[in-house]
Amino acid sequence: MFDYGLQQAIESGALCEYYYVPHIVELQGDEMQVYMELTDKIGRLMAQRSGEGDFELDSDQALQTALLKRARLIGTAREKLDLLIDLFDRQTDRSHSLVYCSDGSTGVDEDGDRHVDQTTERLRSECGLSVERFTAREDQAEREQLLADFEAGEIEVLTSIRCLDEGVDVPATRTAYLLASTSNPRQYVQRRGRILRKHADKQFAVIHDFITVPDTDGHPELLSDDRFNAERTLIRKELERVTTFAQSARNHPDADVDGIPTSGRSLQAIKRRYELLTA
Repeated sequence: MFDYGLQQAIESGALCEYYYVPHIVELQGDEMQVYMELTDKIGRLMAQRSGEGDFELDSDQALQTALLKRARLIGTAREKLDLLIDLFDRQTDRSHSLVYCSDGSTGVDEDGDRHVDQTTERLRSECGLSVERFTAREDQAEREQLLADFEAGEIEVLTSIRCLDEGVDVPATRTAYLLASTSNPRQYVQRRGRILRKHADKQFAVIHDFITVPDTDGHPELLSDDRFNAERTLIRKELERVTTFAQSARNHPDADVDGIPTSGRSLQAIKRRYELLTA
């Protein structure tokens, strides 16, 4: 339903066309250790709750906390920022770029800087870009000024968390980098629609989507029977977003087949690993 409306909006000229580029990012080292601990805890809690009969997931605090910690770990995967810097270094025109960050903090114990702060500082220091945060910490007047400066090109990059999902359109955005993405289809489709708003200086948009997967080559135990189903569910949700975004892209079907050549990782290989080729 969502994509039918989007395709109609593109064909009618209400939204611009776009290219979709998925990037495979793997958790590494200490991230994988914490990831497996959280995955095992989630599995135990789910098994325990299912044995207790009907229960409401949203009201289970322990399970919600474990799921949130794992989601934030995925959102702040260390490799994402390294890849983001590399992508910006490759761009000739880096203005009017929007970066969606995780709402968590960096580090496996979330004891580091806010993800949005670290992203902002690295883009400034390593790429020499004019970057500003667009978060809940900025008041309404500051946000309006940020959007005006961004449209004028005085700010090259805006880094944000979720406040741009709250009905705020940034039509000047030409390139978007989704370091962290919601698993809610309605929310991520709405986010895409905001990126595709028409603007006089924009012929099309480019969406870079960072898809996080566990490092199963270094940790084959994740493919054991007791963990495989949990991992398969997580990967399926990620790939559902990839499929949704790829369907209306200019570069479909290539978008959901090969991924980014420089990553050395194929979405097809991920699908094959988790038996999702026909999913």
